[in-house]
Amino acid sequence: MKLSTYSYCFLFLLLSVMATSCRAGNAPEDSIPHPMMAKVDSTKHLYFYKPDQYHMDIVCGERPDTLDNNVIFCAEAAFTGKIVDSFYHTNIAGNHVCGGEFHKGYECKANSGGFIFYKDNHWAFLKKADYNAKLKDTNIQCAYEQAMVVNNGVVYHPYLMKPERQEIYRALCENKDGELMVVTAKEDIAYEKFVQALVSELDVRNALYMDMGIGWNYSWYRNEDSTFTSYFPMAKWTQYQTNWLIFKR
Repeated sequence: MKLSTYSYCFLFLLLSVMATSCRAGNAPEDSIPHPMMAKVDSTKHLYFYKPDQYHMDIVCGERPDTLDNNVIFCAEAAFTGKIVDSFYHTNIAGNHVCGGEFHKGYECKANSGGFIFYKDNHWAFLKKADYNAKLKDTNIQCAYEQAMVVNNGVVYHPYLMKPERQEIYRALCENKDGELMVVTAKEDIAYEKFVQALVSELDVRNALYMDMGIGWNYSWYRNEDSTFTSYFPMAKWTQYQTNWLIFKR
């Protein structure tokens, strides 16, 4: 998707991370998770969401409901091709795996890598050719294809965006300690500066882009008390999201 933002996004994101929560239904007491489920923190230029104990999946077609207390994070992953009311897997950029099932997506020249999460909870960030060669493995739980941002500690070139292009960017990342996190820029930032911040502020070793832009950036994470906090408001394009990376317990 073509990325675009309004200045209110930064204010909304800042307020939501600091304080804004929405009630996610009245869960029974024994279903409310008491241990910390995630660390939501920040650096100079970035917010990051780092889950504690979790599984992962890619959900396609229908966005996970905030009433589902098993889902602790939800955000758009791969690009969507056409703006249509009906859903079909070939409208998702790149081949992907949802709930262990392989699906063909459309060929996207911007994509240069992919992320695979296996059923035994290990994962891999791979260049596009290597990623596609592994997708028929029956041990894969989920996978999505996107633009590579950092690969094995090296900033990936050519850039997805022009270096000076300013937007709010997001990426699925792995740090030097082998921890997964979703990282979002605090405000409009040049793409090159965002990439440099991933490496210098969070020591990111691998990073894969996640779809952003007004409406496409709507996402949420769950709090300890089963409420949820939104990243960015819903907008016109939110209804056209097609796929979501989720963390679940």
